Amino acid sequence: MIDKLIAEINQFIPLDEHEITAVGDVFHQKALKKRSYLLKEGAQCEFVAFLAQGCIRHYHHYDGKEKTCYVSTEGNWISDTASFSEGTPSSMNFQALEESIVFLIERDALLELYRRMPKFETVSHQVHQRLVKISIELGISLAAYSPEKRYADFVKESPELVQRVPQKYIASMLGIEPESLSRIRKRMAKGPSS
Repeated sequence: MIDKLIAEINQFIPLDEHEITAVGDVFHQKALKKRSYLLKEGAQCEFVAFLAQGCIRHYHHYDGKEKTCYVSTEGNWISDTASFSEGTPSSMNFQALEESIVFLIERDALLELYRRMPKFETVSHQVHQRLVKISIELGISLAAYSPEKRYADFVKESPELVQRVPQKYIASMLGIEPESLSRIRKRMAKGPSS
C-alpha cells in the first residue's frame, strides 16, 4: 500500500532510496472501518492524509442537517487545511463510506520532514494547491451551474462514485434534495426530448 503513496509523491519530486525510507518512517498507515471517522468536527485536524484505498465523505452540520461537501477516493489527499494551519477546531467530519486505508503524517512529523528533506515542501505546496483547487471548483459549480449541469459534470468526472456513494450524499454535495436528483437522473436516462 505504501507504494501508492510513494508513487504519488514521486509525481511531485523524485525520491531516492534514503528519502523513500524517510517518508515511510513518518507516514503511518491507518485502516478505517465503514462508517468510522478519520476526523470529527470540534477536534483539531493535526494531519495530512493520503487515501490509498476506499472512499471518505467530507461533511459538516448546518441548520441541523448533514451537508456533504466532497467525497475523496483513492489518490486524494485529505486535510482540513484551516484547522491544520491555524490550530483551530475543525468544522468538518471525514467519514469512511467503505473500508479505507490512509497514510497519515502528523504536523510535528511533517515539520521534521521539511527539516530533513527541504524539497518535501514542494509536495506540501502541491497538495495544498490541489485542495484549494477542489474548493474553488466546488464553489463555482454551486454558484453558477444548474443542478442538471452539476450532476452531468459529476457523472462525467467521477462515474465510479455514482455506484459507490449513496444518492443522498451525492445530492447533498450537489446542493439539491435527493428527490430532485432522482428526477434529474430519470430525465437524463430518457435522453434529450424530441
